[in-house]
Amino acid sequence: MTADGRREAAQVLNAWCRRAYHGHAFGAFGVPSPAILLEAEGDGRLVIAWPRRRSREAAADDPVAVILVETRGRGSTFRDFRGEPVRIPPGVRVATEVVAPGPTYDDVLDLLGAADVDFALPHLTNRPLIVAMESEGWVWRATKVLASSEVRGLYAPPPALPGSPLPAAEAASLVRLPGLALSVDEQEAVGGELVHYLAAGGAWAQHYAVYNRRHSWTAFGLRGFDPDPAQIEKPAEMSKAWKAANPEKLHAPCVWTAAAEAFPRTRAAVERLLPAPLERVRFMRLAPGGELTRHADITDRQAGVEAWQLARLHIPLQSPPGCVFMQWDARGAVLTAHLAEGAVYYLDRRKPHAVRNLATTERVHLVVDVVGGPWLQGLLERAAA
Repeated sequence: MTADGRREAAQVLNAWCRRAYHGHAFGAFGVPSPAILLEAEGDGRLVIAWPRRRSREAAADDPVAVILVETRGRGSTFRDFRGEPVRIPPGVRVATEVVAPGPTYDDVLDLLGAADVDFALPHLTNRPLIVAMESEGWVWRATKVLASSEVRGLYAPPPALPGSPLPAAEAASLVRLPGLALSVDEQEAVGGELVHYLAAGGAWAQHYAVYNRRHSWTAFGLRGFDPDPAQIEKPAEMSKAWKAANPEKLHAPCVWTAAAEAFPRTRAAVERLLPAPLERVRFMRLAPGGELTRHADITDRQAGVEAWQLARLHIPLQSPPGCVFMQWDARGAVLTAHLAEGAVYYLDRRKPHAVRNLATTERVHLVVDVVGGPWLQGLLERAAA
């Protein structure tokens, strides 16, 4: 095949991978590019299974499964969503891409076996593929969440021994915390303070995030990294351009904002509920018909449940029935829930999540970032029991 023909074939294969990965791969690097496929084909790292029997309707260029194999000559480290390292020894063969559109996965399993790989990195959201791999003895070792919100698993082939399960507090994704809730009086007081604040000229500020669909998500802060309640973002999470333009704000402390004085009952309720230091405290509004598309806050290294980490808690104040929260767990399964008003929910923001407000009224949450530790871990373990 000529060089031009090889490039065209790589482009066709890239398009096929995009179709096969639909719903699992996100971001600019979610699918191997034509250049990567071309290079991998040239040095033998690209392994393709073609249909055993071609029908007249089948496209000549459509494979049934593809894997991309990489040999880690110096070894490497696979860091899971907690930042915990899993060492991959030197000389190990890793299937970095495992692509198959289904509905059956015999071909990709045959490819993995024939390629003699030591580990594979499938998309955990491809549940039929994961079920097929596990039925053949593949064993889960760890989960990585990418900034683009992809969920990849590290799997070892049979006869691998079972891996260590995640602690209950780390496996928890979207959990109602037992025994924690605003009283009816507190809900009325918090709602009343919010109404009075807005009537007196307080305002919602747009959240800059790219996943804020149709600019439907607004907020303001009671605690934040600027006395201005409209400055709701965390400096560590901002873009490089923002950091370069605002170097004096990079190490700003978290303080009560100018809005906090209008919310004494709200502050008292939060401090009653939570026996740990607070970081940001924000009111967050999602407009009717609004949406936060799938994302993960994996770039915030402080996120987590340990005593040195920050956990995110949601307290719904206005939660119309048509507002649905979605959270993907550490094994790629999606949890869908409507959050009850006044309850307290833990959200593991390191894992992918999304919100859709299909109601005709707004959704309003009080969102608190609080220091984790045994108090939170115990509640999450109780919830899982």
